[in-house]
Amino acid sequence: MPQVRADTFPALVTIAPAGFEDTVRTHSPLPGSRQINTARIIVTESRVLVAIDSVNGPQAVFSEGYDPSSFQKAAKKSDDSYVTTLSGKRIAFSKDEACGCGSRLRSWNPFRGIVMSNKNPTE
Repeated sequence: MPQVRADTFPALVTIAPAGFEDTVRTHSPLPGSRQINTARIIVTESRVLVAIDSVNGPQAVFSEGYDPSSFQKAAKKSDDSYVTTLSGKRIAFSKDEACGCGSRLRSWNPFRGIVMSNKNPTE
């Protein structure tokens, strides 16, 4: 299972295209960026995944590799954290004030089917 560096639900996620000149933020997103509400964002050591709840259950809507040195985790979950993907997209995310009640995202496991180990392979 990949090492998880951040896992936020419910989350506000704002994605800006490569070359976006302004600051990317979750609260008051600027035109040209896209905001996803009540999402779940998982940042592993090499990939960022964003999922939403759909009629058919949790659905991944974004998955891309990122530059690990670009990951800036906020001290508080309510503040914006940032990551830049390998294609140059900039992502800001923070904890949403919504409760996410009734969502199947809370128990969603995108790593299902991966063999688990009881020992860290780096030890």
